[in-house]
Amino acid sequence: RDYKVTGVQTCALPILVTVQPPVIYVGTGEANSALDSYYGIGILKSTDGGVSWFLSTGRRLDLVAPSTQYDLDGPLVGTAVGKIVIDPADPHHLFAAVTSSGLTAGKTTAPAIYQSINAGQSWSPMPLAGFPAGTAYNATDLIAEPVEHAFYAAVQGAGIYRLATGETAWTATASPFASAAADGYTFYRASLATRVVAGQPVIYAIISSGNSSDFEHSYTLSTPSAEDTGIVQSFDEGEHWMPVPAPPTLFREEDSPGQGFYDQWIAAPASSAGLLVAGIDIWSSLSATSPTWINATRAYDWAGGLAHPERHVHPDQHAVAVLSDADWIVGSDGGVWRTRDRGASWQNLNTDIDSIQFMSVTPFRSGGYLGGSQDNGTTINRGAGQPWSTTLGGDGGYTADNPGRPAQYFTERFFVSLCRSDDSGQQWTTVVDAGTIPDKSPFYAPYQLVRAAKDEILLGTQSIWLGPAVPTAPGTGWRVISPLLANGDNYVSAISAASDSPQRVYVVTGDSRVWFNPDIHASNVMQKWVEVSSNSLPAGRAFTSVAVDPADYQTVYVGIQGFGEGHVFRTRNGGRDWLDITPTSSAGGSVQQIDTPVNAILVDPQYPTDVYLATDTGVFASTDRGATWQPHGAGLPRTAILGLKMTADRKIVAASHGRGAWIVPLIAHDAPGGKQ
Repeated sequence: RDYKVTGVQTCALPILVTVQPPVIYVGTGEANSALDSYYGIGILKSTDGGVSWFLSTGRRLDLVAPSTQYDLDGPLVGTAVGKIVIDPADPHHLFAAVTSSGLTAGKTTAPAIYQSINAGQSWSPMPLAGFPAGTAYNATDLIAEPVEHAFYAAVQGAGIYRLATGETAWTATASPFASAAADGYTFYRASLATRVVAGQPVIYAIISSGNSSDFEHSYTLSTPSAEDTGIVQSFDEGEHWMPVPAPPTLFREEDSPGQGFYDQWIAAPASSAGLLVAGIDIWSSLSATSPTWINATRAYDWAGGLAHPERHVHPDQHAVAVLSDADWIVGSDGGVWRTRDRGASWQNLNTDIDSIQFMSVTPFRSGGYLGGSQDNGTTINRGAGQPWSTTLGGDGGYTADNPGRPAQYFTERFFVSLCRSDDSGQQWTTVVDAGTIPDKSPFYAPYQLVRAAKDEILLGTQSIWLGPAVPTAPGTGWRVISPLLANGDNYVSAISAASDSPQRVYVVTGDSRVWFNPDIHASNVMQKWVEVSSNSLPAGRAFTSVAVDPADYQTVYVGIQGFGEGHVFRTRNGGRDWLDITPTSSAGGSVQQIDTPVNAILVDPQYPTDVYLATDTGVFASTDRGATWQPHGAGLPRTAILGLKMTADRKIVAASHGRGAWIVPLIAHDAPGGKQ
């Protein structure tokens, strides 16, 4: 039960309570189409109420730690399961809405609506009428309708489909638009709901458009004509759809692109005539046919949220469990909340849920931690057992410290937005932002402190910028020092300076390139960059991490995401030759590489032969510069670890995607006074 289970959407966790103990199915992966939406491993099943789990969509592996099984199989590894529905007439009959997911370069997936007729012992994709057999497609939602015992599914780029009792192929309903067809732009993502009105089923849908050259119409309520609203209802099993007036800012705030690809759901409480829709906020109406919408969460009402936190819910809504007309439990980027009065007040249920998606956690030298977290800002923890508190709002990216200045720390929000604190995170000042660096950049821009004659910072976009850590004014003294190092929509993904000679810098990019500059302070620095990639390194996969041996600047490690051969490579001669040192497993009787993406690399500065990998399946450690590896960190969840930092008392703090921050011991070495 310690296996990664992230991004479970509304009703993706059905529980069969007619048997004891309950049977539970869990769909894994984040079906949210964001750049950092993690892939899943398929569908998990528990037959003992959650005490133990096995993978239902591959060979039957018991997911308990410790385990030597790292390479999971099955048709859904690398996808995201957004919804699972148990047939009300047959508990052995299940459907799953499966979409493609991010971070899966090198993995061939086959998203579709999957069906099991034997309680999850096997699964098979279902065809869409009119499409060639074997066609892959993204199913973004799925519901069971209780009157005619039919099922409905939202299919990206195709529309709303229906499966009647006894049929084997899904059939398209009418277009939900007044005059346009459902296609890749008009019908990018949709969510569904149903209830019974006067003995007849009513189907509801909320629909997001796709990407457009006009950002005001990108990923917002789909309105291809003036008659369309982006919300529809059908009283005749999808033969006709009628528009429902929609909240004006459901998927986007003023002067910003929409988020309908990322956050949405719709619910029709069975005991009422009302409707709930969600995007950035949750909106409620007591009538579905002639709605008067009320914002029930007011996420961006900062003043009201500070004055009345019981009325404030974190933005970006992903999941809902409707317990009654007035009682809802909702999930967002900020966790889980509950209301018992239709959103008039909220209870924060996140007091003991370790679900933060940390990008980075940096230890304070005086104790405690500084963490950058997805959509939950930069947070501070002052020690074990203490709560985390927000010190800088918005998004939180990479964090760092300055070893030469005990109270100086760095963080960022998103894109180019580097901030500095000189009082251990109490107050923050902008170092540099997009006003100085207008480049295209990754959502979280990598940066590296360089301590030489003065403290400087390297920051990566598609190029490398260099500037003072303490400018006289934000952006003052910052300059670009490289040509374009990454092409297209790729960016610099990691930077590492040599400890013994910090003017020597290595850089890796999302388009499979490694660069070296022997002197970032040279007068001709732009001409000093040399690509040190080679044919022995994989192509077409993101290089995400680079670390320089603190004792030898020519010994360098590179970590690689995606799937396929090769995830960690080492050079001992500055990049002329690269050796594949990916961890291996002998499970099953043969030695094979562990096919798990690598996100970060840490080399112990006191024992440079000790190397640690942050991977999608936990932490691996080596005591011989990568010649051999072992899983590391007893009790650490088998989950995606995105960052590793070392504490002053020689421990590792691991930043995880969705399971919070963890302390992991270092490899023990004999030392005067005992082990350390």
